[in-house]
Amino acid sequence: MKEYETNQRSGHTNDKSDSPIGLIFDVQRYSIHDGPGIRTTVFFKGCPLRCWWCHNPEGIDSGKELMYFEYKCMRCRDCAKVCPTGAIEFKGKPRIFRPLCTACGNCSDACPAGALSSLERNIPWRSS
Repeated sequence: MKEYETNQRSGHTNDKSDSPIGLIFDVQRYSIHDGPGIRTTVFFKGCPLRCWWCHNPEGIDSGKELMYFEYKCMRCRDCAKVCPTGAIEFKGKPRIFRPLCTACGNCSDACPAGALSSLERNIPWRSS
């Protein structure tokens, strides 16, 4: 069954299952480098180029990714408790077994310190 979302102001219905999704991993406001003018730069996941000067290698992979910040971790183990695949284990410090991780986001939602976070956001495509 398809999920539909209705915009309450306009009454438009968006079919979530058929609309393309862009994975955005960063939005940089007040970008003044690489040319004249001020602009907002949106970084999408899945860059097909493999530039040797790339400053955003986190954008190369098109899939979802989980970021871990060790300095924020309180070692509370809440992330390991909610992981459905058992991809997080503790041996002194947490270890994420990446082949098992589905980047579902359960661990980042459960982390009270923000040591785990999803790198990207789902932004539905809307044509004008």
